[in-house]
Amino acid sequence: MNIELLDKVVVWVEGQAALGTDDSHWYQGSWWSRKTAPVENADPYCGSGMCVAGIVAHWAGWVPVFREDYPDVWIADVVTKKGQTRHISALAREELGLNQGQADRLFDGGNGVTRIRNLVEEFTATVNQEGTQ
Repeated sequence: MNIELLDKVVVWVEGQAALGTDDSHWYQGSWWSRKTAPVENADPYCGSGMCVAGIVAHWAGWVPVFREDYPDVWIADVVTKKGQTRHISALAREELGLNQGQADRLFDGGNGVTRIRNLVEEFTATVNQEGTQ
């Protein structure tokens, strides 16, 4: 389990939540989304909202593959890097070192800041009790 990355996720979520909805990049309800058409070779983080899994994929250097889902809403559930394509949730689960059950709980679209913080504390406490990382 990547405790350092999990802690970084909590700090990011808390910081984004403090910005308010107009300025925040955190949107737990979508892997990665944007309300303007993606621009080729532009920073994919700019103008985007993403969930915990999405930010982990971004930090790992993966780029979203957007598709227009609704008028003026582009979403991505897959990312690409060096010719490979991965589903955001699978990639983030591996980066964080979570099992499928933990990932399902952490990536749930209804999670708020407190729930995410509590889940990370629960996951890392289990690792610390077992004495393995």
